[in-house]
Amino acid sequence: MEVTLTGDVLLAAAFVSYVGAFGAEYRQRLWSEVWVGDLVSREVPMTTGVDPVMSILTDDARIAEWNNENLPSDRISIENGAIITASSRWPLIIDPQLQGITWILSHEEKRAAAAGTKVVKMQLGEKGWMNKIIDAITNGNTVIIENLGEEIDAVLDPVLARAVFRKGRNLFLKLGGEEIECCTRGRRGNSFISRPAAFGPVSTTRTLRSTCRRSSPTRTTSRRSPRSAR
Repeated sequence: MEVTLTGDVLLAAAFVSYVGAFGAEYRQRLWSEVWVGDLVSREVPMTTGVDPVMSILTDDARIAEWNNENLPSDRISIENGAIITASSRWPLIIDPQLQGITWILSHEEKRAAAAGTKVVKMQLGEKGWMNKIIDAITNGNTVIIENLGEEIDAVLDPVLARAVFRKGRNLFLKLGGEEIECCTRGRRGNSFISRPAAFGPVSTTRTLRSTCRRSSPTRTTSRRSPRSAR
């Protein structure tokens, strides 16, 4: 297994980084024919018949868990779930049937319950919205920002840019002129999910790791945090 690890991980990493923007047929052809063929031609060791999703990024137990959280069981939805959970960048989710957002909410609520945290739904501009975000960063809560427009308030830039710095053993983030200590409990701290009004049922998901180092077919593409949905 150690011998083939290089090729297997390279294939999985390429899958997470690049295939999300494409449909099912082209995704399959891209990784199984183009990328695998290229790795073989370069004599990069890899497992024969490896599937980047089913063999590396996830497994039957995790897929069953996702299905119980309302993720559809078709191949492309499973691929999207794998991309969202494995990506360290901000996935843009084109979700016309709202199946993606339904799964993300269920997934985050279950994760939060297991970690002893909570999911907070809010809108930017509502009373006390900044305090809710600060509380989420401090306590490791998940924040769902609903009805977000095309432009994101600049005050959130340090969060989206992961502008974290260390003081002693603790991690901090400067937000609104205040240094906020980051919660390091659990795998994931805060997820920001926006539904830009100008684009109807399109959801932009942004995930911040709890350590603050960095959450029908739905199309997913990994991007660095944009200032506006495109």
